[in-house]
Amino acid sequence: MKRVLLVAQLTCLTLGCSGDPEPEPSVWVGELRGTDVKVALADKGDGAMVLFFCGGDESYATGTHWFSEGVLRTKPFSFSEGDWTVEGAIKGNVASGKASSDLLPSRSWTATSGDSSTIAGLYEGSAPCGKLGLIVTQRTVGDAPSGQGACLRVEGGRPVVEQVNPIRLAQNNLREISVSVASAPEQEFTVRPVARVAR
Repeated sequence: MKRVLLVAQLTCLTLGCSGDPEPEPSVWVGELRGTDVKVALADKGDGAMVLFFCGGDESYATGTHWFSEGVLRTKPFSFSEGDWTVEGAIKGNVASGKASSDLLPSRSWTATSGDSSTIAGLYEGSAPCGKLGLIVTQRTVGDAPSGQGACLRVEGGRPVVEQVNPIRLAQNNLREISVSVASAPEQEFTVRPVARVAR
């Protein structure tokens, strides 16, 4: 037995031994270049991806859009939805491409996967105002997280967008984050991570 262990140890020293492989990224967070628009992709599992553009103070009315179909993890993608057009590709820890709409000139976007021990990612939920979306950015556990969100619904064929503000940028036991919306600042709603949990 001792001889077997010794051989194994020598093999590790010679060839190098590693533990379990790193899980594949399941969420990428970034921005649309030259704007205050944040972007996030999340892997829901089974190859299904979600892509969310969330405008900031200056652009939430024109820079917010959900893409819930057409994004394939293994291939470059290019498709249109409404007046939006997006293209891109995911290569390991980086996702990038271009996006445009009738109100948004074509610009490049880049998103990266980060430290899985942070709360960075894409969160979703629902409220009377419509579909809630929150993009949380946090480079490392030691950095303070920041959040940018919006609530989107369609009325008469036109999008109606309200800003979403995190109440507490911390997850509860269910990995939820509490948020409020502009039209009901006294009410509290919750959003949950879109991405599957890496195993």
